[in-house]
Amino acid sequence: MALHNAGYWMTVYDRVCRGEGQAREDLCPLLPLLTGLLGR
Repeated sequence: MALHNAGYWMTVYDRVCRGEGQAREDLCPLLPLLTGLLGR
């Protein structure tokens, strides 16, 4: 899994929107990147 793979993250987003619990856990690797971007 690559952090830059937009297709993968859109699929995870769709799964989160459907309420899949595992999808929320799949977002965890993205959180450090997001917090870094928001901190700039």
